[in-house]
Amino acid sequence: MNYKMAPKLWSHLMNHQIKTAALSTIALSLLGCNQAQPQVEEPSASRPVQVIEVNERNEELNKSFSGIVKAKETASLSFRVPGTVESVFVNKGSVVEKGQVIATLD
Repeated sequence: MNYKMAPKLWSHLMNHQIKTAALSTIALSLLGCNQAQPQVEEPSASRPVQVIEVNERNEELNKSFSGIVKAKETASLSFRVPGTVESVFVNKGSVVEKGQVIATLD
């Protein structure tokens, strides 16, 4: 291969690639601009709407039901020795831990 021809060949190929890229870009741009815009549909005739006026009322929304409430777990408690209860450290319904002092005797 003649080394003196290589730069000319390279220059010719580069010019050809640049021209091809430029023409492709122009063609794609023109095709994109020529696209028809999507048509927006006109809304159909409106439908009748029923309107209700809201007024403020002083009605209570509480409901009463009868029933029996039972605890999920129960425990029978007693002291190891007889005596009178001197003080209680928890209230009815309180959560207690195992080994916690809940009352003392005299």
